[in-house]
Amino acid sequence: MERLEKYPFLLGSAVLIFVITAINSIGFHHFDEHFQILEFAGYKLGFNELSDLPWEYGEAMRSGFQPFVAYSLLKGMNSLNITNPHTQAIFLRLFSSCLVFFCIFYFIKHHLNDFKTNQKWFVILSFGSFFIPYLAARFSSESWSGAFLILGITLLFSNINKNNNKILISGIVLALSFLCRYQTGLCLAGLGLWLIFIHKISLRDISFLAGGFFIGNLFGILMDFWLYGDWVFPVYHYFEQNILESKAAQFGVSPWYYYFILMTRYGWFSILPLLISIFYLLFLLLKPKHLLTFIFIPFILIHFITGHKELRFLFPILFFAPYVVLVVWDIINQRFSGTFLSGVGVLLLALNFIGLILNAIKPADGHPKVYQKIGELTKGNDVELFYPDEKQHFHKAQARLNIHFYNRNKWPLKQMSLVEPDIININPKKISLLLVRKSTPFQHPDWQWVDTTESDWLTPLNKDNFLHFYNNNWNIFRYKNEQF
Repeated sequence: MERLEKYPFLLGSAVLIFVITAINSIGFHHFDEHFQILEFAGYKLGFNELSDLPWEYGEAMRSGFQPFVAYSLLKGMNSLNITNPHTQAIFLRLFSSCLVFFCIFYFIKHHLNDFKTNQKWFVILSFGSFFIPYLAARFSSESWSGAFLILGITLLFSNINKNNNKILISGIVLALSFLCRYQTGLCLAGLGLWLIFIHKISLRDISFLAGGFFIGNLFGILMDFWLYGDWVFPVYHYFEQNILESKAAQFGVSPWYYYFILMTRYGWFSILPLLISIFYLLFLLLKPKHLLTFIFIPFILIHFITGHKELRFLFPILFFAPYVVLVVWDIINQRFSGTFLSGVGVLLLALNFIGLILNAIKPADGHPKVYQKIGELTKGNDVELFYPDEKQHFHKAQARLNIHFYNRNKWPLKQMSLVEPDIININPKKISLLLVRKSTPFQHPDWQWVDTTESDWLTPLNKDNFLHFYNNNWNIFRYKNEQF
């Protein structure tokens, strides 16, 4: 039986790439990663008001589990006098990366011998697929749900008919996956069907599994009471608001095939997500009775028929991708082995590692860096911030910039016309800064360019957005106030 410890260089390289990605992956992949975890935690820590929170808090439709973890970590950092929000964010990403790394390590350790000839590649791709360190760094519901899902399933099947206590723990871990993202319940429903009808699980084992799931959800109820100050049922409120009240549909409705269209938005890099989706489909066809097939089908099917679609909704099952790809690749290679197939594999691996490096060095989002730059520029002076009043994107930008976790001084964000930028009420006792997207040309004699949130060394690499980096970079202009 092969042991994962025989690959010390690969494990060391994996640790390095996870750490580098966590440090550089500033910001968030999506609003919810920040606003429904860190801002909730900020409310409990006291740097947010109830009125600052998104509407989901008022509807009590988000689990208190991740906000509680963030709150505990932030409170611990505060006690150690680590109070800079940008430093705190790095530690949160490192914590998330460590969690995901452990879950993947445990999964590889128990499935390494599923492969006869591709064990090394299983290790490499499980840690080194272009998206995995990036997702690992996300303190998000999608990433944590996927991490706990892969850990819970591995705990279950490495101990079934052997260790009831660990089966109980696997139930708790699967409950945490559910608490992080309720849609993972679709995967757990498929798991239950497979255990009953295919595996024929014993009553004793399923009782311990269900008991653990119940305990995990009891913990979730306590976390919900901590967050909302009342006994609430967030999973029902989530279903009520997004399905019965169609709140999710207000953010856009798309046809069933729209996920494939979303995968084409990465330019020349789109071939990888499209191919991964094909490998998943082939896995479902080639392995109809496999556990993962039962887990994937209800999850994928419901997401495809649900109107509102975002690629991040599929993230919880992406940590299984290296396993899925290599299982299907082995089958294809047995039937169609040859030089051409090997050449295709080499090209895809090269493209993957380019993506891995790019995700390791680029920020996830440019908005938190705005406040980092402002702090460096103003050095403790009072500030007022202005943003162009173009109606088509002011609301979204205002929402993204109104992030109190980073803006703990609560500098107000005000609208301003770029056409007549001098016709505003400038406060002479404050430093006035204007934030303009890099894609928006702006020049005015009263406003002096002082900085940008884009890294200087990345700019030439990303000419015409060739590398498809995030597009939330900002130019910062300062009003020519003689007092400062």
